[in-house]
Amino acid sequence: MALSADSLRVYESGIDPITNTLPVVASDIVYIGSALGDNGSGYARPLTAGDPFLGFAEDHQDNSAGSAGDLDVKVRSQGVVKLAVTGVTGVGDVGEPVYASDDGTFTLTASTNTLVGTVQRHVSGTTCMVTFASSTLQRKAAAVADLNQTISATYDQAEVQAISDKVDALLASLRTAGTLDS
Repeated sequence: MALSADSLRVYESGIDPITNTLPVVASDIVYIGSALGDNGSGYARPLTAGDPFLGFAEDHQDNSAGSAGDLDVKVRSQGVVKLAVTGVTGVGDVGEPVYASDDGTFTLTASTNTLVGTVQRHVSGTTCMVTFASSTLQRKAAAVADLNQTISATYDQAEVQAISDKVDALLASLRTAGTLDS
């Protein structure tokens, strides 16, 4: 169900979050803990199925009387979060993709929903820890995986490992500089 109040999320400790600050869409309220989507014009809004996933809101922003971009919201773009996920039945669901149908509803059903991440660990019932990443980070990770596969077909293992180490170092430096989501 779409959020109508702040919903404090529990995040896995020991993992450095990647955060960003994004402009909020006009005439809407972003609640703490909301899954956020891109409205198609670059503004963050409470996620609607099919939106590119931006992450989870770290603060409350009431832009119900404002224009697009009047307010900015802090967004956690990557990490591990505790969520109730419809369709989860137990440890057999570890590794399954998790989708959002709105800013507060998560499911294993793809349909027209938005990919958020994967089940990392089953907690109990439908509650699990979900590894998540913004759509931008998901695309960049897929591009790196494709690059590694292409390189593997051309070079020997030592050369592939050296290139992979350089790519990992580059990604780490981009995360540290806060430019990875740019």
